[in-house]
Amino acid sequence: MGRPSFQLTDDQARRIMVAVGRLQEAYPAVADNRAFLGGLVNAVLEVTGRLYGVPTYQRILRAYAPTRSPSTKTILSVLVGVQKAMVQTPSTGADHDSCAAAAPAQVLARQEDPTPVRLLAIELEESRRRRLVLEADKARLEAAMSAQQCELARALGQVDSADRALSALADKMAALVNTVTQVTQAEQGGRAFALRAIEAARAESRLWRERYEGLQVLRKEEQALLDSYRRAALGATGAPR
Repeated sequence: MGRPSFQLTDDQARRIMVAVGRLQEAYPAVADNRAFLGGLVNAVLEVTGRLYGVPTYQRILRAYAPTRSPSTKTILSVLVGVQKAMVQTPSTGADHDSCAAAAPAQVLARQEDPTPVRLLAIELEESRRRRLVLEADKARLEAAMSAQQCELARALGQVDSADRALSALADKMAALVNTVTQVTQAEQGGRAFALRAIEAARAESRLWRERYEGLQVLRKEEQALLDSYRRAALGATGAPR
């Protein structure tokens, strides 16, 4: 396991790793995050002499307990509870003088501990970042939907063109049949020519029908894709912020 990016000495890192191992044994259930976090926050406090913000504890968890992924709200709640316990813990004047004389750096660090207001500010900042991510995703979805709508319009235009071509081909076939009939009536020897003309017309008709069917398949695929983007956009818009 790697060490978190905030500053720790080798001894501090080792002590935190040992504490995490003990907490994992004491609270093996991954879902039991509050009790585990309470022990972790107190262990880090004992090792470093201070509390940290939520992102630091998230980095500690990723480094030393990657199977634990408590929510930001849970970490904030545990931090506030630990801080309240620190404030409510009585201390004698002698102890205060001793601590002030022996560990002024620790006292200074305690003054930097996160208050509930600061913790709330962290939560609000994370909510703002999540909202920005959702808005960016929504914008990308809307752009993709717009592009798909343009592509669908182009495909529909091709289908319309194919419909017109088929209609014109039907007229052409009718004219050819009429011509063949006239030629047949006028000259029996024109039967072979008529058959070749009909076969050519049928081949052309098959070609256009195959193209038409291909365009119909493309149209259905484009519509299904557009529907999926719409559902994704609606899901992103309705997600909690």
